[in-house]
Amino acid sequence: MNLYPAIDLYNQNAVRLLKGSFKDVTVYDFDPVALAKRFEAMGVNRIHVVDLNGAKDGSTINETIIETLATELSVPIQLGGGIRSLEKARRLLEVGVDRIIIGSMAVRDEATLKRLVETYGARIVVGVDAFEGMVATDGWATREKVEAFEFVKHMATLGVQTIVYTDIAKDGTLEGVDPSLYEKLSRLGVNVIASGGVASIEDIKALQGLPLEGIITGKAIYEGKLDIKEALSCLQNG
Repeated sequence: MNLYPAIDLYNQNAVRLLKGSFKDVTVYDFDPVALAKRFEAMGVNRIHVVDLNGAKDGSTINETIIETLATELSVPIQLGGGIRSLEKARRLLEVGVDRIIIGSMAVRDEATLKRLVETYGARIVVGVDAFEGMVATDGWATREKVEAFEFVKHMATLGVQTIVYTDIAKDGTLEGVDPSLYEKLSRLGVNVIASGGVASIEDIKALQGLPLEGIITGKAIYEGKLDIKEALSCLQNG
């Protein structure tokens, strides 16, 4: 199982939102590239990046930083946030982003999603952001009438190999994870990356025995509640 430290970009800074609210933004680092290089030096094998401006309103303010991350790091990045067209998806993959995470477009434009999956295979990941069991889109601002588990099952039928499942109610709260949720998700025919609520090494241990592809954590790292090297050791030796 992999550990993916999260870098959420907002106005070119590394931030975290509380439960996805743009009204509750905490800036943790003014140099996201230097931050990523510190994560890289700690031994992680992939970094999870979210373009919050792109997710919110399609802004391109973070694109230079994203290209720098994709080209200057020796570990791959996976990127989500605001990827809602075939052209943008292709451009990001061509500049060196290893995997892109499709969210809103997966709900609203299945034909384009299928085309991307057919062309790029495992480099296309679907982000399933769920609040009270229902899918949310547009940077979590819109609640869709789509049940999250059924949506995951449908993604599997389209050939999607991996999903990032975010429990919005726990994201940025440091309240811990729900292992039973991810155990159920792991049965749905896709590789699952858990996201939202990871607060400590105990949460890593709680998910460790599940057949997950990875765990994403952000705020716990920034606030010193989770040590990356300890978490990596736990996952490697478990």
